[in-house]
Amino acid sequence: MEKIFSFKKEVLFKNNIEEILSMALDKNLDIEGNAVKGLFVISGEYSTYNNKKDKFEFEVPYVDYLDECYDTSCANADIDDFYYEVVGKNKVAINIDVKISKLTEIEKEEEIILDDLDDNIRESIDLDDIEEIEEIKEDDIDMSNNIVNNVPIKEDSITPNDDTSIFNIGTNMSDTYTTYKVYIIRDGDTIESLTEKYNVSKEILVQYNNLNDIKIGDKIIIPNEAN
Repeated sequence: MEKIFSFKKEVLFKNNIEEILSMALDKNLDIEGNAVKGLFVISGEYSTYNNKKDKFEFEVPYVDYLDECYDTSCANADIDDFYYEVVGKNKVAINIDVKISKLTEIEKEEEIILDDLDDNIRESIDLDDIEEIEEIKEDDIDMSNNIVNNVPIKEDSITPNDDTSIFNIGTNMSDTYTTYKVYIIRDGDTIESLTEKYNVSKEILVQYNNLNDIKIGDKIIIPNEAN
């Protein structure tokens, strides 16, 4: 694969130009990563309006960049074309086309769109299983007691008994318990140890939680007795 860069530079001569008698281009180009850079040396001879001949030489730095989609490990840089035009009494526009050859395009992985998935893969994805996870601030976590404080709880995320939840506590239960903690079950915990640790009865816990199948990592609601 090849890529052409067009480079244009205007140079000023010391005297007014009557005619360009000769012009040569020397180059020193290199490719470093995706950068193509080097130096052009433009030299030759011209005549002025008083029929005097004079020599000229210009050093012109050059830099350009290839897209990151190209592998340049085997690439070469060379001159594809070179021409000039007198655009003022003492001004010449230099035009240089730089050819980069032996480029290899890096293949990009195509983005997978849900509509393009195979039907068998689509059937294995149940979007209804994706749950919204609310952010828990670090300040709300008491690692010593495995407690998460002040976490908003969705009503459908718990399994209360007797149609009772922390969202209708004011109508279905007494006012004995007014604040709540969410406890994360860890290895070695039992219902009995939790009731003793937080001074709450198993009957009260049953009103807020389904205790039939408690596993490590599960969250249970522990009400605090009001002062």
